[in-house]
Amino acid sequence: MVRVGKLVEIAREWKEEICKGCDCYLSNKPALIFPVLHQKVMFISESPYNYPRPGVSRLEEFIENDLLCGLVKAAEIPNARRKLWPRNIFDFIYCTFKPIFSDELRDDWAEIFLRKVYWTHVFKKTLKCLKGRDKRMAMDRCFCYSFPKELSKIRPELIICASSEALRRLFKKGYRETVKMQLEEVVRGRGLLTVKKLLEGDRPSFLVLEELAECKVAVFPNPSPRAGRWKKDFYKNNKESAVKVLKEIHSMLR
Repeated sequence: MVRVGKLVEIAREWKEEICKGCDCYLSNKPALIFPVLHQKVMFISESPYNYPRPGVSRLEEFIENDLLCGLVKAAEIPNARRKLWPRNIFDFIYCTFKPIFSDELRDDWAEIFLRKVYWTHVFKKTLKCLKGRDKRMAMDRCFCYSFPKELSKIRPELIICASSEALRRLFKKGYRETVKMQLEEVVRGRGLLTVKKLLEGDRPSFLVLEELAECKVAVFPNPSPRAGRWKKDFYKNNKESAVKVLKEIHSMLR
């Protein structure tokens, strides 16, 4: 088992590699970057929202206080009280990646998740302090510096994307369009989307995407509590599709 200290060490070295040469926004704030361990699954969310904050300003604190505690809290929700859609990012991780936690000690869940899944954000630091042009420039710079390196290093077999910004920047498609494509694929029994399918008719944002043509892609709404409308539409109004997407993911994770 890879322990937290080792995870943090690997993540620190990886941060130096993917951020090298980047004129980073909010230089006084830490980036939330997780270790690269040649995982086969990549999970993409938008940006860290509540990091850093007092008591959680280092990666090891986030892993132990936020990720681990969030996963355990998600697991403790009784089925009778569980909503159709995830309450937050940790509830989403627990429900979406559930097979990797089966038969494992809860104290090890955060490490197991990070060892098996490469979690990344489209934007590696919080965006709460930025607005307008400054925010757009920061977003473009961070994405263009980090994502080609991440995709080239990981070369995932499955991408789970819960970010409309990632869809737009990687595949030049909006959230609604990709969810509609996904619905058509799973309802017709074709399984998950692929990078190749999402790139049809468009030039890839990065050349490495052409090499990942057969990589599976699952699309979800942002699990943020503020995205209730989108989560309701995905998990409740299109429940059959959502269930099929989760089954496809779970079968790949077992």
